[in-house]
Amino acid sequence: MYGGVSMRIGYFVAVTMFLFTGCNSERYMGRSSFSWAQDLENDLEFKRRDACKAFSEMPVAAKERVDALAERLADVNPGIREFCRDALIVAGDVAKPTLQRILANEDPLVRLQAAAALVAIDPADGQAKEVIAQGVVAVGNADVSALANEISVKSGAPMVVVLLNAMATGDAAQRIAVLSVLGKMRRHAKGAETKLFDVIRLDGDATVRQAAMQALLGIASAKSLRPALQDLIKDPNEDVASHAAVMLRRLGGT
Repeated sequence: MYGGVSMRIGYFVAVTMFLFTGCNSERYMGRSSFSWAQDLENDLEFKRRDACKAFSEMPVAAKERVDALAERLADVNPGIREFCRDALIVAGDVAKPTLQRILANEDPLVRLQAAAALVAIDPADGQAKEVIAQGVVAVGNADVSALANEISVKSGAPMVVVLLNAMATGDAAQRIAVLSVLGKMRRHAKGAETKLFDVIRLDGDATVRQAAMQALLGIASAKSLRPALQDLIKDPNEDVASHAAVMLRRLGGT
């Protein structure tokens, strides 16, 4: 008898807690955060994806589910990782300690997602920016470099200095990789302009000099770039001179 009463009381308490939690939590698309949290571990990929997207729309709930969301940064589906990254960004400073621990993860793609979230939350996070920059110069791993490039361009100006540092110590292929990213940043990479003018004149590799010209086309003003290109069309390296002439025509110069 008493056992039956205890079971009924336990069931009543569990139901009450469920209803209380569900009714008082943030909601998205008519569902409570408690309900969405169940789908973070669902076997169906679209369920996990939708759950991560839901938490990116519920900042309070995202703060409460940082650990569960962080686990999804290692999801087998890259799209889910990105939705989860967005949810962790929404969680803000609360997520930083967990994300900083993930920077030591053995999977470089997981590290990059954590670093992207950290830079979005705190653009001054040097360790996170270093992880991204190292991904950019990982030219032997196409998946890593592609993701790092995308993150760098999206992060913008806060990445410029660390990318320039990576370029200074890299080989020709790595320097070109950094220049490609800076060029895609366009005016957000304005802080790199002076250094890139040095590169087009002084780098020992002609292909690096050409890549720097290409990057400057999107970063520098035509007024500042045109005189530099006019000097380079007289460069003793024929490839550099020819490329400078092409760039000058694109600017409308002669």
